[in-house]
Amino acid sequence: MNDDELGTVIEFLASKSIDAAALESIEWFKSQRGRIEDALRCTLSENRQADSWKRPSVQMACVLAFNCTENPILKLDRVLSSVVKSDTRRVDDVHFECLEKPPDPFSLSVCLGVVTSAIL
Repeated sequence: MNDDELGTVIEFLASKSIDAAALESIEWFKSQRGRIEDALRCTLSENRQADSWKRPSVQMACVLAFNCTENPILKLDRVLSSVVKSDTRRVDDVHFECLEKPPDPFSLSVCLGVVTSAIL
């Protein structure tokens, strides 16, 4: 799957209903979500993006976007409608950290299981 196709899957995931309780049991997800909230502080202060962010599927889609090898901003734009420019540097920093320290395989597989259940 190329990066563009993965972006489409992430965008599709954001429109689905996801098991919030299952995600809340995954420490890695909660940690990633907190880092992303901090990186997107200006974006998430906008009404439209803040409303979208309340949905667990959007949060999971953003976590996946940050863990892709290529430009997370393009994927975040597809999920959140737009990212405020002043967040760009923080997004790049968190993205680099995600690539430098990939998730443990168990946590990632549990998250992907939740994603698969939502999509299928």
